[in-house]
Amino acid sequence: QQLSFNAVVKDEILKIKLKAKSGETFAINGLIVKGQSGRAAKSMFKNAPPDELPTVDEVLKNGNTDVENRLKELCEWYMSHRLENGFIGDFEPFNDKQMYWWYTTAFPIRTFLAAYDLFGDTRYMDATTDVLDKLVSEQLPNGAWHQTFRNKPTSRLTQAEIDSIKKNHWMNMADIGSIAGALGVACHYVSEPRKTKYINALRHFCDDWAMQWQKPSGGFTNGMEDGVPRTREYSSATGIEAGTFAFLYSVTKDKKYIDVANRAADFLLRNWNEDGRPICHAHHTEQIEPIYDQPITHFGASFYYIDGLLTVYFITENQEIKNKIEKVLCWYVKGEKGLLATMGTNSWWPLADAWDNSKTAGISLALTGYQQMRDDYTVDKTLTIVKRFLCTQEYAGRIGIMLEDAKLPWASKRLQTWSACSMTASGFAGLVLSEMVQPGIVYLKHFQN
Repeated sequence: QQLSFNAVVKDEILKIKLKAKSGETFAINGLIVKGQSGRAAKSMFKNAPPDELPTVDEVLKNGNTDVENRLKELCEWYMSHRLENGFIGDFEPFNDKQMYWWYTTAFPIRTFLAAYDLFGDTRYMDATTDVLDKLVSEQLPNGAWHQTFRNKPTSRLTQAEIDSIKKNHWMNMADIGSIAGALGVACHYVSEPRKTKYINALRHFCDDWAMQWQKPSGGFTNGMEDGVPRTREYSSATGIEAGTFAFLYSVTKDKKYIDVANRAADFLLRNWNEDGRPICHAHHTEQIEPIYDQPITHFGASFYYIDGLLTVYFITENQEIKNKIEKVLCWYVKGEKGLLATMGTNSWWPLADAWDNSKTAGISLALTGYQQMRDDYTVDKTLTIVKRFLCTQEYAGRIGIMLEDAKLPWASKRLQTWSACSMTASGFAGLVLSEMVQPGIVYLKHFQN
């Protein structure tokens, strides 16, 4: 919803206070202030990142290119930002209680695992297993998790508490599918008996919870939200589950899992325009058409399609699916309305809200993946810019990477600040940096025989 109003500036300070109607809440995700000619707004906060992109010349001239050290720097930032309870992710206050979102730790964990593979630093593995051991302990009897970390094993819950979770919390395929996928990656790196424990937990999730939400079309619904089963395909959940089932297949070689992943991937592939735009099956709460041509700039959703398709591409043996993924990825990268066209002559994709900005940190996985399929000079030129942008904190901070939490007097929720999605943004960037160091490492290419 867009609102417009006039305001008076007094003593060179513009004060705006918006109040909700009684019993309602709201959030502001953008504000445009237009003033008189000759007047300019000044930032009140020294640690607020700039809201303008650097030029391509600036990035090429001043941008860093040391990918390995940048990846280590990012992992060290994560190590120093682990919470006391061990969680590595974004959180926000809610009803006087901290809510720790499981999906936000999935991408830091996958970054840690790739960095452990590359550098052998056991601290990264220890931080990973600390979180994943707790994840496994919190799995519900039905195989699901609810979308937030509670730091309390299910074995210590009463039946009434379990029933309350099922009724009042989301057990949604997008959020819990993301962390389940990270568990699948970890299965390749941990030793026994932890490995068997992780595999069994992921089998329980896929067999007893996730499979029931795949429709005959191959698309997944979002599972259960507040006790309500969702019945409509949801593209983000479909991409995430394609990756999760493929990761489980990669460690078990149980064909039923890759069959699920292939069908999910095929659903996404059938819903794509040659100009590069996905055909999105939207979440039921979105105030748009249920199925629509999704602008490339909707990175907050499309990242998950790309990540899922690349996971399937590097793990499946189905050549028909692999060929389709190559074709669609070419559309997405080089189509008339695709990634390269949207970036144009700029140094990055258009800045938006923290949610979409954070996903742009990982959307260039489409470029690194494409380059492993087809050697393309124009894509290589863009990756030169992407590398320097991500390796330079002055630039990378503008899309949320490694930002310190902002303390704002009006922000009761962390999601209302510029550091809202910093943990996930940094994880997305970590995946790209890992792929730049060793192509295919994020998608377990080196484990496939």
